[in-house]
Amino acid sequence: MAKETSVAEIAGSITTVSGGLWGFWIKVVKPYFERKKKKQNEIYLMIQNIHSELRFNGGSSIKDAVLRLEKGQSTILYKLEDIEENQKISLNINKVAFWYSDSDGGCTYASPQLEIVLGRGSNDILGNKWLAWIIPEDKERIFDAWRFSIENKFVFDEEYTFKRSDGKHQKVWALAFHKTTSSGHSGTLGKIEPIGEPY
Repeated sequence: MAKETSVAEIAGSITTVSGGLWGFWIKVVKPYFERKKKKQNEIYLMIQNIHSELRFNGGSSIKDAVLRLEKGQSTILYKLEDIEENQKISLNINKVAFWYSDSDGGCTYASPQLEIVLGRGSNDILGNKWLAWIIPEDKERIFDAWRFSIENKFVFDEEYTFKRSDGKHQKVWALAFHKTTSSGHSGTLGKIEPIGEPY
C-alpha cells in the first residue's frame, strides 16, 4: 500500500513538473522563437524590397523611386501653400496686422489690418518700400536689426515709429518669425501691434 502511494506521488510530481515545463514553453520559450522568426522575416522582406528596388532593369526602378520622391516633394509644397493660405484667412478674420516676406526680406503680402495700423496701402509697403516710412531716427537701427534677423534666422522683435500717409506718426511693436528649410531662409511671417494712438 505504501508503495502504491509513493508511485502516485511520483506520478503527481512528474505531472506537476511537466505542467510547469509546458507552461514555461508556452509563456516564455515559444513567444521568444516566434518573435525571433518574425524579426528574421521582416529583415528578409526588407532585403527583398531593397534588392527589387535596386535591381538593374534599364534603370527604371531607380528612376521610379526618384519620380516618387519628386512627386512627394510637390505634394508637400502644395500642402504648405494650403497651410499658408488657411493661416492667412484665419489671421485676416481675427483682424491681425501681419505680413509675409520672401527669402530676401521683401514684403510679399500686407494684410488689410496692417494697412490700417500703418496708414498706408499695400503699394507703399510691398517689397522694401515699408522701410521708407520709418522715421529717420529709427531707420538705420531697424534695417540693421532686420538684416541680422534674416541672416541669423533670429526672431525680429523691435519697436519703431512709422510715418502714416496722413502725416501722423504711429509707434508699433513688430514681431517676426523666419521660415527655414534645409537650403536656408525661405521667408517670414510677422505681425505688428500699435503702441498708443497716432500722434
